Amino acid sequence: MRGLRVRLADVRATAHHFEVNWRVPSALIVGGETTPVGETVTHLAHERVVIPLARGVESLNVAVAAAVVLFEARRQRLVSPSREEDAP
Repeated sequence: MRGLRVRLADVRATAHHFEVNWRVPSALIVGGETTPVGETVTHLAHERVVIPLARGVESLNVAVAAAVVLFEARRQRLVSPSREEDAP
């Protein structure tokens, strides 16, 4: 995973998915509630991101969560293509 910024979707994270720079080469790790990612995979992550949810919403389906984050990554890349100075 050399050259990639590895991010883990994690409900306990403090960085919102729209606050991080997705314009740099990135990998996203997501896990389900019943089958979360293991410690080995967790240690690969450079940072953790969370999708803020409305009050009363406990969680998102893993496919939906991945789609929300990937949509944001695509949106950022369309609005402002990657530049070297944007690298984390």
